[in-house]
Amino acid sequence: MVEEFVAHRELVIGVVGNDDDPVVSPPGECIPIGDLYTYEEKYRLGNPGFTCPAELGADTTDAARSMAARVYRAVGCTGFARVDLFIDRHTGRLLVNEINTIPGLTEVSVFPKVMLAAGWPYPRLLDELYRASRVRHR
Repeated sequence: MVEEFVAHRELVIGVVGNDDDPVVSPPGECIPIGDLYTYEEKYRLGNPGFTCPAELGADTTDAARSMAARVYRAVGCTGFARVDLFIDRHTGRLLVNEINTIPGLTEVSVFPKVMLAAGWPYPRLLDELYRASRVRHR
């Protein structure tokens, strides 16, 4: 596969729920130290450039959260997922990069960090994920 390069900012949004109105976190942003966001930065250094909430205008924040919820529903997700978006640096347009249906839950993972910004500390996040998994499998 070959894709066109898009100069971008990378946003990360957590989504939790099993209905048409999931909980959607504020966007976080992965800010690379150098030109690329590397494995070293993410796993060995613990995401030093990650910030949440991302510094965005209200309209862009609302649009990103709405897009993440639509993507989550469109692919039929239940339980939880992390939706990664790009903001095109030239046009400001939001693009879907990927959806991670089993995001990390470690101390360096960004999913718990964006859900904390949504008002869910780690113990509550785990409780809510457990509840979502129980409802889904009944």
